[in-house]
Amino acid sequence: MMYGSWRHGQAAKIEKLGRECKNFENNFKIQKDFSRMMEIVRYEDMANDPENTTKLIYNFLNLEMSPEISSFLQNSTQNENSTRVVQKPLIFVQ
Repeated sequence: MMYGSWRHGQAAKIEKLGRECKNFENNFKIQKDFSRMMEIVRYEDMANDPENTTKLIYNFLNLEMSPEISSFLQNSTQNENSTRVVQKPLIFVQ
């Protein structure tokens, strides 16, 4: 009985992952059709390089990133070991 419930839980997780992958694929298709109105920001890009990724977002929105924003990103996205930390992926729609 325990094995059956574990298997059911795994199946639900795999099904949910499949739906998330399909949503991700659909977002890329939409972005391709509306590239002037929508930019996809990958979690990996924001986590690995928050300052430059934020600059790309500001440029996409035709905004200038202030030195205060840059300073904030440098201070708030590093921990004691200088590892970048970001909590959620972002998708911006203009």
